[in-house]
Amino acid sequence: MAIQNNQQDAIISSLFRELPMEIKLDIFEKLINKAYAEIAADPQTWIVDGCEDAMDQIYIIDDYNQSHRAHLRRFQLIRLASQINSTTRELVNRRLPRFPSYRHFTNLFNFRTMAHKVKPLRYIWVCPKYDRFHLEAFTRRYNDDGDNKNTLENAILNATGKSLEDMKHIQRARYSDGLLFDARKTEIQAIASLPKLKSIALWPCPMARPKRPAKPHSHGELQPVDQEFYPQLAAQINEDPTRLLSLWKPLWDAGVRITCGQHWVAEDSVEIVCTDEGLRLRFLLEECNCYEPPQSDDDDSEKQ
Repeated sequence: MAIQNNQQDAIISSLFRELPMEIKLDIFEKLINKAYAEIAADPQTWIVDGCEDAMDQIYIIDDYNQSHRAHLRRFQLIRLASQINSTTRELVNRRLPRFPSYRHFTNLFNFRTMAHKVKPLRYIWVCPKYDRFHLEAFTRRYNDDGDNKNTLENAILNATGKSLEDMKHIQRARYSDGLLFDARKTEIQAIASLPKLKSIALWPCPMARPKRPAKPHSHGELQPVDQEFYPQLAAQINEDPTRLLSLWKPLWDAGVRITCGQHWVAEDSVEIVCTDEGLRLRFLLEECNCYEPPQSDDDDSEKQ
């Protein structure tokens, strides 16, 4: 397969040299647009961590399992255009920028079996408009004062140079709902400071649909937080109705939408909205599939 690809590249390169530059660029723009459409249709979730004193302060964790497979699929789509010359490479990077990556194994088995077989990824092509960036909140270390700090938080707040540009690629973030409920103010401020961030998704949802009530809610109106749908979020509000409003205020002030999933539905199916009356839910899907489907007569007869 590799030999066949090399032969094809050689033939294309030979023919390509004979074409005027305007035609060359037009061809590659069309190829890149086609590749972008395929990549956008298959968005990825990348785990992002940071270290304020590293060469790349903010980076994607290359855990091999997902990162390599997704990276190789994308590389096959843009391989030729990214290797012709600096002009075509710039066309690729403009639509699909490269994000720094560092190797990280989640368990000893992966390290023993893959550490010497697979070359670590130095960069990963990302699709900022559609990819989701899971902000890693578990990596911590003690500073000189003995405080236990989130390393990604520090990296974001103290980013310099190219890392400031890398942060702009994070437009759609994901965060553990439990951690966002209990986050420090500085963590929220760090997330809100991401310059191009448009939304952050949580996953505070039940495992099963509640039974359909006599008066189901309407997706066309803002709804109070119902514990049948979001027990964790409802519990936080019942304990202190204003705490999350105050804690998440920097996100809303920065224009960041806080969204969450619903059962097995996509993460952007519900938006958590700040209102004068408190937190409310805006259901983003027109069709309501929030409740258990009604049982048919056949189902009842089977139970009997």
